[in-house]
Amino acid sequence: PLEEFSEVTGVTFSALVEGLGKPSGIALDGDTLFVGDWKTGEIIAFDLDGTEIGRIQTPADGLMGIDLDSSGQLWYVDGEKGELVRVDPN
Repeated sequence: PLEEFSEVTGVTFSALVEGLGKPSGIALDGDTLFVGDWKTGEIIAFDLDGTEIGRIQTPADGLMGIDLDSSGQLWYVDGEKGELVRVDPN
């Protein structure tokens, strides 16, 4: 819970990845970090060192959030279209 972090002091913050358009969601699957970008409509995959390992161009007009379900299925929300979208690999 968030309360666990309210009393933490001496914390350091550092950017793992810079230069994203308008990041708008994050999801972790094992050693892969997925970041949604509102500006481009892309979901970008990074390893835990911040190295880009792939991109998915979605048809989203306003990609707002991403998540993975318990089976590893990737989902996103398009705030402009009012849609919840499942990403199915071909």
